[in-house]
Amino acid sequence: MSGEGRTSGDAIKVLIVDDDPATRQMLQLLLRREPDLLVVGEAADGLEAVDQARQVQPDVVVMDMHLPELDGIEAIRRLKTERSSPGIVLLTVYLERAVEALAAGAYDCLCKACPRTQLLACIRQAAKARTTTRLA
Repeated sequence: MSGEGRTSGDAIKVLIVDDDPATRQMLQLLLRREPDLLVVGEAADGLEAVDQARQVQPDVVVMDMHLPELDGIEAIRRLKTERSSPGIVLLTVYLERAVEALAAGAYDCLCKACPRTQLLACIRQAAKARTTTRLA
């Protein structure tokens, strides 16, 4: 799953969470092309996302809103209670609950149709904000 020649020590570790396998694969392919991003895991539902995050300690979680078992909002709430809380970028086709997601602790909410460059920039910004917050 990891990018060639990269180690977790020098890259932003990303966990992909979406119930659609094609979306997870597309995100995996997109992120692998970036030398500073390393996909460390995938999850297909909210409960699995929380469990995976505890195991792989990602810097950023890219997560869908509508997930089986535990929706994106509740998964964000649970992830934000962790000692090493990741930055969370909500990637969804439904932005109607964006305010709720931000209040729960998401760094940002993006539409799945957003430009690739916007998503990549947001992932990097979420990782940087997480590091800055930890140092403060």
